[in-house]
Amino acid sequence: MILAKLTIENFKQFRGEQEIEFPSSGIIAVMGPNGAGKTTLFDAIEWCLYKPNRLKVEDIVPRGTAGRPRVQVVLEDPRTGVRHVVERSVGGSQSIKAAVYREDDPENRLSQGTRDVTAFVATHLVGLSHAAFVATFFTRQKELTYFGTMGETERRREVGRLLGYETIALAQATIGDQRAAANQTARALANQVETETGERDLGAEWAVLDKSLADADLAVVGATAAVERTGAERASRAAITEALRQRERQDAGILRSLTRAEAESRAARDRVGAASLQLANLDDVTRKRQELLPIASDLPSREVELARQDAEASRFREQRTLDEAMARARTGLGRVAETVRQRVVASTAPAVPGWAWGIDDATDPAGAIRRLREVAAGLDPWEARARVETGQALLDLSTERAAAAKKLGDCQRRLETLRATERDVLAGGDPEAALVQHREARERAIAARADAASVAQGLAKERAKLDAIVVRLRQTEFEGEDNLCPTCRRPFAAHEIETMVAAFAENIAGVGSREAAAVARRSAAERDQQRLDQAIAAESARLDHLRDARARIERGTEVTGDATGAAATSEERFALRLAGSGRQAPPTAGEIERETAHAAALEVIDRHADALGLLEVEAGRHLAEGDQARHDRAALGPVTYDEGTHAAAREALSGAREAVIRIDEFDQQLAQRPLIEAARAVAMGEAAEHEAALATLVAERAALGFDPTSLERAVAGQEGADQDERAAREAHNAATARLDHVRRDREDLRKAQERLEGLVRRADEARREHGLLQELHSTFGLFEQYVAGRVTPHFAEQTGDLLATVTGGRYDHVTFDQNYGIKVYDGPDEAFPIAAFSGGEHDVIALCARLALSRLVGAQAATPPSFLVLDEVFGALDRDRRSHVLDTLGALAGTSEAYRQLFIISHVDDIRQSSIFDDILRIAEGEDGSTIERVGMTLDGAVEEG
Repeated sequence: MILAKLTIENFKQFRGEQEIEFPSSGIIAVMGPNGAGKTTLFDAIEWCLYKPNRLKVEDIVPRGTAGRPRVQVVLEDPRTGVRHVVERSVGGSQSIKAAVYREDDPENRLSQGTRDVTAFVATHLVGLSHAAFVATFFTRQKELTYFGTMGETERRREVGRLLGYETIALAQATIGDQRAAANQTARALANQVETETGERDLGAEWAVLDKSLADADLAVVGATAAVERTGAERASRAAITEALRQRERQDAGILRSLTRAEAESRAARDRVGAASLQLANLDDVTRKRQELLPIASDLPSREVELARQDAEASRFREQRTLDEAMARARTGLGRVAETVRQRVVASTAPAVPGWAWGIDDATDPAGAIRRLREVAAGLDPWEARARVETGQALLDLSTERAAAAKKLGDCQRRLETLRATERDVLAGGDPEAALVQHREARERAIAARADAASVAQGLAKERAKLDAIVVRLRQTEFEGEDNLCPTCRRPFAAHEIETMVAAFAENIAGVGSREAAAVARRSAAERDQQRLDQAIAAESARLDHLRDARARIERGTEVTGDATGAAATSEERFALRLAGSGRQAPPTAGEIERETAHAAALEVIDRHADALGLLEVEAGRHLAEGDQARHDRAALGPVTYDEGTHAAAREALSGAREAVIRIDEFDQQLAQRPLIEAARAVAMGEAAEHEAALATLVAERAALGFDPTSLERAVAGQEGADQDERAAREAHNAATARLDHVRRDREDLRKAQERLEGLVRRADEARREHGLLQELHSTFGLFEQYVAGRVTPHFAEQTGDLLATVTGGRYDHVTFDQNYGIKVYDGPDEAFPIAAFSGGEHDVIALCARLALSRLVGAQAATPPSFLVLDEVFGALDRDRRSHVLDTLGALAGTSEAYRQLFIISHVDDIRQSSIFDDILRIAEGEDGSTIERVGMTLDGAVEEG
């Protein structure tokens, strides 16, 4: 299964929709600065296929935009050509939609819904879980250190995680935790049983409680008999007390009747006294009526006098109103005169002939207003304003014409400067041709360096082997049957050994000489490469400078043409406006200012003209009102009015009217005398009846003869009987409570015995569970060893196959120890750890091991992924080691279906010059987010398309 196409929309750094199609095979570089979004492309693929929990919706929505993320991945089976489309997007309320379908049948959805699509990808489309998929197709820089510098424990854990052992380890750890918990529970329960049992004797406790139960039963029986006896005595005493209380209630009833009769008798006597008092008051009313009769008879004359005083007061108020009207008319004329004066004074600069206010105008404001209106009618403010606007337009066009001419001159000077820069750059030769030559020479230097390094490395190993043989020859004592000449079966002589050593030494010197020559060639090639790198950088800078200058010349030519047209247009517009203005030249700013002030003054006068008409009308109205008020004042004649005399007349009339009202009230009171006399007679009869009833009630109470002391004695006896009964009931309650307490103690003892028995059972169950978990924990440990024993040989075999491919069969045998430490065989018997190899070989071995691990995990899939992503694996490598790893990847590409597509993510810019790449994608940052750009390829490296 390979990646055919990716569509990404509004995902993290990528805004809007972008689409990229991948080649069906080869090595693809994904370049760009850190943070641009290189890894984000493959995060989008991972999110679309599996939606992992680490990629939250709020984390993938691009900042500063309301766009909703959408990713579409097209997977192709290269064997059948069938292409499946997996699409996942974020909808409203951050809900996620997902679907899978064949590209040639989009209407037939194979799966829908985010969970179902993830399951379909894992079980049918790819056949790998999310963790296995990531371990298969994604490799980071840290994972190349698994087989190099990483410690044993950490390496075993990380490699086991990629192989899926982590699930076994987690299960075993969980069982271990459960085992420890079961053991702790068993111990705690056993300790609890021992603590709670202590020195208790449950049988003795049962015997004591049985005896206490029997004693409590006897006590309850005796207390019940005492309650019955005291209850009978209390009932007898209560009957006697109730009879005495009945006589007490009868005595109280008679006493209440006596109290009520006394109250009614007092009320009758009070009514007799009140009626006598009312009759005495009526005698006083008769006297006062006689005194008021003379005042009431004088009412008509007093009414006539008050009417005369009211009429004189009305004439006085009218006179005062007319005086106020004359004063208002004078004030109104003065206000109109002042208003006109202020407006004329405010609009006299610059001066307009006839528009002025004199001292005599205040005495005749209406005439002055008529004169000013005639002056305003002879002015033309519109013509003055039109002249100002025409002059201002000429001044603006003159300024615009000067600015256009200046801009044209500036553009022409800048364009000439840029053309001079272009000539200066080309004076040193064509930078594009120089770059081609330098890059070809650099490729030759890289090839020469690699050849020399390979020769030097081989000669160094050959020299090391010869040195080892010489050391063994010099250290070995050639004695005994094991050290005879294999040809003639005789012992070696000393001179023969020296001859052999000399021959080997001569050979070693020759190898060393050739090795030094190879090292010298490698160093010379490295220096050539560094020199060419500097030359390429310099020519690239010159080429960028030339391209920038030419682009600016093109733009400057366009801008200069626009400036030329703008200057001609400005000159033409100025000439037309000057010809139609009637002026010989454009006005100065001072002239415009003076003309503007004059036009503004005329406009102010024009606005005042309408207001002057209204003020003229207002002045006429004030004159007419003043004249009318003076005429009415003269017609009114003399007025004589005294406010004190008016008040005395009102007071006299009020006194006469009050006397009439009081006499009427007195007559109404005197009409009640017969009624009051009758009511006094009735009250006297009722008082006599109430006195007779009181005598009768006193006799009835004496006949009843109730004695309160006898009731007190009976109540005291009943209270004693009540106390005896309460004491008996309290004793009965105490006996009953003791019986209940004994029964509760027996129930508590039964529950405690049952709980202890339950604790013992639970402790036994916890011990059995601990034993089972111990056995299961050991079984999981053996299972992990079994799985590692089955997988590790396959892992070593695939690593060896890859290593043999990239080293031309030089190294083809690899083994792993129990911590996944690598040993590489150099020959059939001699094995070396990875740390013994040089930096370049070290990186190649680690890379082959990581790729073998991916292929081993991916082989579990129904349709294994045929692509691999290497994320920033070059960041910690120097230039030589990066080149070595790239050469290794180039050798691996296409050797297996598992490496059909190799994606290399890197921010290291110089790797793009490698010839191993079949395609290069560049992630560029911009103001509107990141974009995907495809970079084309030539024989000399990468060039941008277009």
